[in-house]
Amino acid sequence: MPPASRSFAVSWVYLGIVAGGLLSPSGLAQEAAAPDLSPRGWLAEAAEIEKRAMSFSYEAGSVEGMSMMIVGTTGASAVRAGFEALKQGGSAVDAALTTALTQIALAGGGWVSYAGLFTMVVYEAESGKVHSLSAGFGIPRGEIDPATIPAQGSGTPSGRTALVPGFMAGVGAAHERFGKLPLASVFGPAIYYAEEGFELSPMTAGMIVSRKTYLHRLPATRKIFFGAGDAGGASSVEAVDREPHPAGYRFRQPELATTLKAVVEHGTDYMYKGAWAEHFVAAVNQEGGNFTRADLADYQAIWAEPVRTQYLGFDVAALGSPSMGGVNSVECLNLLEAAALEPYTQSAESLFWWMQITNAFVIGYLPPAMQDFLFPGVEVSPGRRASKEWAKTLWGKLKDGSFPMTRKPPAGNHSDAVVAIDSAGNVVALVHSINTTLWGESGIFVDGVSIPDAASYQQDQIAAAGPGDHLPDPTNPLIVLRDGKPVLASSSIGGGLHQQTMMCLDHVLRGMTPAEAIAQPTLLLPKFGALGLSTAQVPEGAFADEMIDQVRALGQPVTEANTSQQGATRGYWIGIHVDPKTGKLSGGFPAGLGGGAIGH
Repeated sequence: MPPASRSFAVSWVYLGIVAGGLLSPSGLAQEAAAPDLSPRGWLAEAAEIEKRAMSFSYEAGSVEGMSMMIVGTTGASAVRAGFEALKQGGSAVDAALTTALTQIALAGGGWVSYAGLFTMVVYEAESGKVHSLSAGFGIPRGEIDPATIPAQGSGTPSGRTALVPGFMAGVGAAHERFGKLPLASVFGPAIYYAEEGFELSPMTAGMIVSRKTYLHRLPATRKIFFGAGDAGGASSVEAVDREPHPAGYRFRQPELATTLKAVVEHGTDYMYKGAWAEHFVAAVNQEGGNFTRADLADYQAIWAEPVRTQYLGFDVAALGSPSMGGVNSVECLNLLEAAALEPYTQSAESLFWWMQITNAFVIGYLPPAMQDFLFPGVEVSPGRRASKEWAKTLWGKLKDGSFPMTRKPPAGNHSDAVVAIDSAGNVVALVHSINTTLWGESGIFVDGVSIPDAASYQQDQIAAAGPGDHLPDPTNPLIVLRDGKPVLASSSIGGGLHQQTMMCLDHVLRGMTPAEAIAQPTLLLPKFGALGLSTAQVPEGAFADEMIDQVRALGQPVTEANTSQQGATRGYWIGIHVDPKTGKLSGGFPAGLGGGAIGH
């Protein structure tokens, strides 16, 4: 997925174990119809979090607990808000939604957006069922010639690079089925930070400067990010020549707060059938878009059966249709089972084959003609790719060298991930994303909401899906079970999300904690040449020089990448493990993103 990895790295890492003295969730739920989850109830902690957010700490972290836990990739304040939802009697979904909504407010719409995409896998403790929810981008019905959509980097900002937002429909669908707290509570922390603001960290201020050209283009966007502003934080639209807000500036988003309050009042349909939808269509069409009100009004998030497989004696339930990430994950696990490799940290040959196996996900991005050429007479559908039979066939082709890595998949971009478990045993793994570069290149904001330009680099995928359909995405949240009970909630972001997920998943299911798995050396997203042949990438110093030389001798080109300069190639994984014997919870999160984990 897109560069969730940011070379200017993230502010700080917050983790903690909140022990003892908590009211029971049911008791808290009865005390107030709409509990306040905002920092008003934890101001001292909020001040400390914000202080640390300015200090640029990069450590990975872990946390333990016994009854509830939440982990997030960015926005330690957002993670704390999600934990407050758990404390106040909310479900795991309430907590994850609270965190996701707040992450976007704290990002200023930069790497995640209320007009982005949303995917989620949920374990429902009462029924023992796993549910998959996909709310990816939709394609407007009027987009009949996607090859002519202006490309990213072309210098041609366009409303045609926008897609139908899925995020808020996903929030609404998830909350309607699994939420316990009212929307007013779940949205409360995001509204708080939009209204009251937060100090811009050097990292976030640097992001704004790096995207100055695009954020300065339109008056509605310019007034959010430029100029000293008034006491309310809104700059003058006429302040054309002012500089971006600096680090330390109290960044407020009053228009966004108004929009979020309207969503609470009218429901999430407000962004599909209300005034916001009208304003969205007008804004993107003014910039050359092909939208109608019906494109938004008809949009639906999709509940589907998870894609499943067995791996190392565990039941893995991954994101279902129409997303591609679940199929990619299951296909990879089936290939690893067929290969029966030694640990890749101990064998150059195993590392070589991990490189080949984790590259196989490109199959989902090949045109039908190429699929037919590589697999004559064999159906290459998502359902078939998830089968054990297919894995045996593909493993044979990998071993005999008859399957080249033939095409580069779409480059993903910025995202956030959340995993959570509540005291009732419900589990959720969630991803949301703008699926493009920071803020995109169109610079369009609608009533305080950033509009991603995710169509600007996925023209081929849009053509394959067709007008009016959902655009498949590579997100891969998943839940692992043993004997019908969850043992792991997993989610990831970043360009190398597939590689990172597969490696961390394998480590945890072989006995490591999430934090230990994250600390292991990993593969990055490979580089794809003009003919589609891949060069593996690994972080500098991650593997011994002798092992890398042995892999090269086996015929696999490898480069060692400075991930501080090539952050888009890395994946960032978070997870919560549940010990099946003791019920002990163990959470882990990566360095460099400013997220955190809290457990009780």
